[in-house]
Amino acid sequence: MKSKSASALLCALGLMLITGVSAQAAEPTALRVLVVQPSDLKAYLHELDIAQGIIRKAGMSTRLRAWQAQFAGPEAGTVIVSLEFANLGELARYYELTRNNAELAAELVKLAPLRKVVSDSLYQELPL
Repeated sequence: MKSKSASALLCALGLMLITGVSAQAAEPTALRVLVVQPSDLKAYLHELDIAQGIIRKAGMSTRLRAWQAQFAGPEAGTVIVSLEFANLGELARYYELTRNNAELAAELVKLAPLRKVVSDSLYQELPL
């Protein structure tokens, strides 16, 4: 009896893994990457944190992260902000949110004077 339930569990896990992999392959992750030079790093990170809270409150699972270049020659101190979306549909939903959510739109206006955007790129995950 024990081996049948273990086999059923392994089959179920295998099916979940296969289904998850095929869903991931059908809809690759999208990554928006902004390279910025903040005028006030502490204030900029604070406002990013507020923006992330608004995005989460809106029900999105977007992962927002910030990185600072340490050993980068003249680019040291530059900040990279990444927004990871489950798929391109989530990215489109985010852009819609920036236009239709007054709280997020106001927060993005607050961010503008705190940074100089050097680069704004969109990447799509490749299957391995």
